[in-house]
Amino acid sequence: DPSGPIGKRDGANSVQQDAPSKEPLLNFASFPRWLREGPWTLGAKIYIPALITAVVLAAPTALAMRPSYPGGADAATPHVVLAASVVLYTVLVLAYMVRSIGVWPMITFTMLSWTMLAVRFSCVLCAGWSPALWLVGEALRGPALINSVFLASVWWFVLVPLVVCFSKDSHARYGFLRFNFGPLLVNVHLVNVLIGALSHHIAPRELNLFDLWTTLCFSAVYMVFYLGVLDKRGVHLYIILSPRSRFAPMVYSALLGALLGLYSAMGGIFVIAA
Repeated sequence: DPSGPIGKRDGANSVQQDAPSKEPLLNFASFPRWLREGPWTLGAKIYIPALITAVVLAAPTALAMRPSYPGGADAATPHVVLAASVVLYTVLVLAYMVRSIGVWPMITFTMLSWTMLAVRFSCVLCAGWSPALWLVGEALRGPALINSVFLASVWWFVLVPLVVCFSKDSHARYGFLRFNFGPLLVNVHLVNVLIGALSHHIAPRELNLFDLWTTLCFSAVYMVFYLGVLDKRGVHLYIILSPRSRFAPMVYSALLGALLGLYSAMGGIFVIAA
């Protein structure tokens, strides 16, 4: 039996609530073993380093397009109460998560993205006092906005159907769906879209390649963490990212294309500054 929130179960890891008597929230053994174990495909071995290299090489161009600090008065938000309220709300959701489940969800892209929303609004709130915090907030603009929609879309239209499909029985399926429609996941996979949009419109400006680059940086760093640390430990939170499938390059390309499409749909420009 698992000895903690993440533990061994049937040759694969599972995720469960803190109480050891409760059923796992996610049992990774329900996914095909060939997606969980074995060597990476050649396509994944080539694609991931190539993607990381491209992100690194794009840094000079992207950083040249970062916005300039407009000064204390112009940087300060007139929506102080709104920003402070969102910071409080996002922190309360994090506290609820820790109390009801534990701290382990902080390894997920979902909760890191939610935490980023809290940091983004905190920086907006303090932008008039600190150029450094203003710049951090601007660096998080793209990830906070784009990833909120990206995350909710992938969760509801890809991951939820996969988990339901591979659930071992109706009891496991019901347990997952009950958790999925609980207050925590509704917040981090639905309300997050509204908060992400608000994080941009509370201090609006045109999205440029700097915002796209910071979004890709956040996603690439998490992907390295996920595949290099979590996947090796059998924690298959996002089975679609498995590097053992011959379709892995197509899946990665589809996800990258979705990010680029969202950036474009949100008014992002692809023009490189002269």
